[in-house]
Amino acid sequence: MKVLIILDINGIICNKGDSGIRISQYYCIEPINGYMEFINRLLELEYDIAWFSSTSMKNATKILKELQVYHKPSVFKWYGAGTIKDLSDVKKKYPQYNKYIIIDDSPEKIMCNNDNEKIIFEGNYYDTMKHIERLIANEDRIVGYRQE
Repeated sequence: MKVLIILDINGIICNKGDSGIRISQYYCIEPINGYMEFINRLLELEYDIAWFSSTSMKNATKILKELQVYHKPSVFKWYGAGTIKDLSDVKKKYPQYNKYIIIDDSPEKIMCNNDNEKIIFEGNYYDTMKHIERLIANEDRIVGYRQE
């Protein structure tokens, strides 16, 4: 099965803050512990990864480079005002996938997607991997999934 995992940058691999890695004059990030192991695990399982962020291309690119994930394989990187909220455009542009899963820490950003295509990240990569496995296995009920 060909799976595309679409990850929001802020809130999934880092958090915006007042200190940490400086991205611009007014923008700092703090990496979330375990993010690299999470990304590597997705790649080990042969899932394809894509990135999105509402920040600018310049800031998002710098974040991905600083966190050493920019050069890892990715299907696409979408930034700025045109960020993904609805998977229908992704499905049209990348029809070769059997399963699409979008992961964000903000439920309101991805609420228009089907429950079997979205995960609300709550800061725990282990639980997120379990959710991914359940979605891929097409289980109807996702244990621990937070409905908004």
